This record gives sequence, structure tokens and C-alpha cells, in this order.
Amino acid sequence: MTTKAQTYHVFETAGGHCGIAWNDIGVTRFQLPTRSADATERNLLRRVPGAEPGVPTPAVSEIIAAVKRYFNGENVDFSNVARSRGPGGILQADL
Repeated sequence: MTTKAQTYHVFETAGGHCGIAWNDIGVTRFQLPTRSADATERNLLRRVPGAEPGVPTPAVSEIIAAVKRYFNGENVDFSNVARSRGPGGILQADL
């Protein structure tokens, strides 16, 4: 089985710095807010070693915009987000 290359991006929200990693299938990991971009990047890279920083795709940019709205207090439905499922069939997220 071939592993899909992963890309990540760290971004700021009203709740702190979040991170998102993705491959050509969908989102592979989401990092909930930390106080600094460096901490978010470290946490994200612990879970997706070898991922490279990159410019979000249009689909990932839409997710980032939705996350920012969510942390600004808007009710956001994330059920349509394409996910690349990890071991056990679940999206990997750090809580």
C-alpha cells in the first residue's frame, strides 16, 4: 500500500493557532488551537512526521475559513469535509 504525501498548514483563529494536514484524498489530521504557531506545528508534526508545509488547496482553504468562523462563534457544520481516514477508519485529531 502506498502512503499518500501529506501537506500541512498552520493558521491563526480567535481561539489560537490551529493546524491542518491533508493529502490528495482529504484531511488527515486537525490540530486544535494552541497558544503559538510553533507549538501547533510541533504537535502536528509529531502525528504526521514527514509532512511538508504548503499552500492550502481551494478545498482546504474553505475548511480553514469555516474553522475561523467556528472559533468566532458561528455555528458551522463540518460534516461535508472530505477526510482521509487513518488507522481504525477514523480521522485523526488532537483534542
